[in-house]
Amino acid sequence: MINSFLWKTNSNVLELTSILHIENAVSEDLRKKFIEQILKYKNQSVDNSGSEINCWRGHFDKDIFDSGNLEYLEKLILTVMQKYDESLIKPSSIYLNSNFYQRFDISKPLIHTWMNVNSKNGYNISHNHGGSFLSGVIYLQSTNTGFIEFEPLNYIYKINHPLWYYNGSTKYYPKDGDILVFPSFLMHRVEPNPADRDRINIAFNIGFEEHGDRVYN
Repeated sequence: MINSFLWKTNSNVLELTSILHIENAVSEDLRKKFIEQILKYKNQSVDNSGSEINCWRGHFDKDIFDSGNLEYLEKLILTVMQKYDESLIKPSSIYLNSNFYQRFDISKPLIHTWMNVNSKNGYNISHNHGGSFLSGVIYLQSTNTGFIEFEPLNYIYKINHPLWYYNGSTKYYPKDGDILVFPSFLMHRVEPNPADRDRINIAFNIGFEEHGDRVYN
């Protein structure tokens, strides 16, 4: 008979990919303000992003958008980043290249934001945001406009046993005011919008400033 009560075990975590779903993160009043400004900007600009059909993309112009709303947006993203960090199950033991910590200043995050408007049948093919640290989507108008699907690389390349715990994809049907946050390397796609209602969101990437005048191996 095996007496496992005497065993001493230690668990570590590697290759765990976490997605944080925050509901009711943006008030209806603020959503309306952003939507009004985004649609106004969309109607007077040209989309040169090379997006898929019926998917408009634009970047924030400080001369058009209310500075107070942009400041709030930056604070919101930084707060979301902190919540994501707090939610992570971190490894108890991991070996990292110390040069990475010397290279980047984690006290100085860099935020890049852009706007997406997907009209009916608008979609986004599978992609990731490689090179960034975290990515996310702030859903201003999204209820009943379709799902976003996340697909980890082990699932895409079929390198795990079929019964492995994390061998699969996951879908979210975000509602107005929701936020999703995920590691930038995670592949994801957005299904064609089945509704007559535009899918309107603000996407973001987070990185870190690099220390200047240093040489790294």
